[in-house]
Order: sequence, then structure tokens, then C-alpha cells
Amino acid sequence: MKPSTSAILGAIGGAMYIIGGIVAAYAIAALYGFGAGLANSQSLAKEGASDANFLLAFGFVIGIIIIALSVGMLRSQNRKMRQIGGILIIVVALLGAINTLGGLVIGIILSIAGAVGAMTYK
Repeated sequence: MKPSTSAILGAIGGAMYIIGGIVAAYAIAALYGFGAGLANSQSLAKEGASDANFLLAFGFVIGIIIIALSVGMLRSQNRKMRQIGGILIIVVALLGAINTLGGLVIGIILSIAGAVGAMTYK
């Protein structure tokens, strides 16, 4: 797989992580809001907002890191740098898999496919 194709796959995967973070944040906020309404508890609503903000920020940061690493691999002519970038993308994608729903599952697949493609390009 050419480095440009790998970078595009990685960047789309990173964008999916951002979208996954947004979806997870809204889902958590909705569930906490529903629970707070049932229990008539303001503290539960505040806790839900705090958790939702964390998921939103975490998804955004993970997505931006994956996109930056993908673009960095595209610009690199050094095979070792592409391999290191690919390994870092895989690690970051796995770290963000739980909190951001794996970039809605599509994100983790595209990120890892792009990373493996970049690592194996000669």
C-alpha cells in the first residue's frame, strides 16, 4: 500500500475517533440526564456532564494525534520513521478504543490498516 493511501486511511480513522468521542459523550450525557431525572438528583447530572466532557476531549485528542501521525508518515521518506509512526498509531488507536467506542469501530479498523500499510511499504 502506498504511503499516501496509508495516510488517508489513518486520517479518516482519526476523524472517526473524533466522531466516536462526540457520540460517546452525548450517549453518556443522555444516560446520566435520564438517571438524574428519575432520581431527581442534581449531583448525578453534574457528574454526567463531567464524564461527557472527558469523553469529548479524549476523543478529540486521540483523533488529532492519529491524524498528525498519519500526515507525518506521509511526509516521511525514511522507512524507520514510517514504522515508528505506524506503531504509535496502533498504540494510540488501542488506547482510545474503549473510551471513544473504537472510533465507532470503523476508526480503529482504518487506523490500524493505514498504520500496517505504512509500516510494510518498501
